This record gives sequence, structure tokens and C-alpha cells, in this order.
Amino acid sequence: MRGIRLEGKKDSTLITWTIKHPQPPVKVRIPLHYLNGISVPCVQKGSKVRVGEKIASPKNDFSLALFASVSGEVTAIELFPHPVFGECEAVEIASNGRDEKITSLGQERPGWASLS
Repeated sequence: MRGIRLEGKKDSTLITWTIKHPQPPVKVRIPLHYLNGISVPCVQKGSKVRVGEKIASPKNDFSLALFASVSGEVTAIELFPHPVFGECEAVEIASNGRDEKITSLGQERPGWASLS
């Protein structure tokens, strides 16, 4: 059987790489509008949030709950540029750099197996 012969570079996998975890972004903007609906913010400007904390509730059956992707302080809930909608309301969070998570993040919820 013939095929393409590629040059072997197995020795490059022997390099000891130091993998560093990236720092959280300085600021994030989480849009409240998306194709299927709109979410309603449940935080206010000045609120302190942690990773995984709910920042917006669903407005109807077609919308979603939204959660913070960084820990820090909510600096604005206003219109920001958006690549699809041109402009849409978003929650802006300034990161505190600590990446603090809510205590229940990653824990198993009791009774989940009985859900149908």
C-alpha cells in the first residue's frame, strides 16, 4: 500500500513545555440579547460576582439564564456594540483577577438521578 510519507518529528514531543494557565480577561461583556430571546439582568451596577454566579434570568421560554465567566464587579449594564445586532444590552464585568468561583460550582446536585 502506498500513501504519503510524512517526515517524523517525534523528537519535538520530548521538549519539556511549561504550560501556564492564562489570566482571566480584564473585562468581559456578556450580551443579554441573542437570536432566540432576551435575558433580564438580576445584578446591578456595583454588584460583586463570582465565576458561575447567575447574572441574568430568562425572560420567557425561549431565553436563557446567564452566568458570570469571571469574578469581579459589574461596571455597567447598557448598550454595547454587537457583531450581529449592531448594538445590544450587555452586562460588563471588570475582573478582579482572582477567578473566585461560587461554592456549588462543580458539585453534584442531590436528587438529579430521579429527574425524568
